[in-house]
Amino acid sequence: MNLRKNFRREVLDNGVTLLFEKRVFPIVSMSITSKIGAMYESEKERGLAHFVEHLLFQGTKSKSKEEINLEVDEAGGEFNAQTSDVDVNISIKCPDDFAEKSIEILIDIVKNALFNEEDIEKERKIIFEEIDSDKDNPEEYCNDKLASTIYSGSISVPVFGTKENVKRFKRKDLVKKYHELFLPENLIVTVVGNYSFEKLKNKINLSFEKGKRKEKDFPKIVKKISKKIECRKGLDQARLVFCYYSIPSSKKNYRINDVLYTILNNGDSSRLYKKLRDEKGVSYDLIGNFVFTKFYSYGFLNIGCSKIKIKKIEEMIVEEFLNIANNLGEKEFKSAKKKLLGWEKIGQESCEDVNEGLAFSELTDKNAEIFYDYSKIIHKVGIEDVKKLARKVADGNYGTFTLTPK
Repeated sequence: MNLRKNFRREVLDNGVTLLFEKRVFPIVSMSITSKIGAMYESEKERGLAHFVEHLLFQGTKSKSKEEINLEVDEAGGEFNAQTSDVDVNISIKCPDDFAEKSIEILIDIVKNALFNEEDIEKERKIIFEEIDSDKDNPEEYCNDKLASTIYSGSISVPVFGTKENVKRFKRKDLVKKYHELFLPENLIVTVVGNYSFEKLKNKINLSFEKGKRKEKDFPKIVKKISKKIECRKGLDQARLVFCYYSIPSSKKNYRINDVLYTILNNGDSSRLYKKLRDEKGVSYDLIGNFVFTKFYSYGFLNIGCSKIKIKKIEEMIVEEFLNIANNLGEKEFKSAKKKLLGWEKIGQESCEDVNEGLAFSELTDKNAEIFYDYSKIIHKVGIEDVKKLARKVADGNYGTFTLTPK
């Protein structure tokens, strides 16, 4: 199945980047993505983009929140939004007969959000609840600590910021951030499904005028490995976060990250899953992933276990990285790449996954069409590349955070 032939990419005169993949199935996934994610915020600004995202759903100058929600719900559509270090994204998945209306709704939201003081105070309280909720959930709380184990600076602060930051933000700060996020030259509009590229292009051309984009300086970050322990009453189990440096997307070989992580902990046949859960029985809960931007990148493991097994598990993780560096064989290496290519094919079925993948490729590779080259890129990853990255981790290029019962 050659989906590339149905793909079009165009940067319009107003600065907006259009990504489009035509499909005949009567479902459309469309999104507007800002290229200015939370990683461009200073420590004192951290949480601004996330706060703005919350306020996108509070109505516009022409329609109330209730009217917008009713339109989408009645069509069987699904709203979604998220803020990450790399982007702020708002999307709708809907039947194709609602596609025209959906793109109009998204445009209205990124151009005409209200930012009423009453809504700001309501969402401020909700974000406080979100922060508290994460603290009450050990797994999520530990995820919030990931970057702080190997970096200092703004990215060591969670995307939603701190309570002190959120409390300090005023309406003028939020409105300024909103206009910065959704300046035309900062926008990627992605549509995957049964829609017309020419209709999309015409609508975006008419809706946005060229703005003056000011390049954002990336806040300084410093690699700083740490091993932190936090004790808390009321916990029955401990959690260990193991975070290691990987390869940023500014490097052509950054997909080495995918292969190493797949060998280590991606799937029931991966090394750590078999060792920690099946063979040793020391962990009941083993999750992980990797995060990469053009400026920094890291992989992580978030493991639930008993307090007395924390040190042993850390030793076993390091030992497994060393085993990969010294003993990775061709059979296991090829198996990992085969798994990745299989998952990639399965992901092509979902218009939402493809929408997300295209936008992410545009952000990381500056050309979404590279999304369709994933299999070629994975095939180019060599076994020695994976061993080299594994050895760097085994040599001590990792940090940890432990949340343990008091």
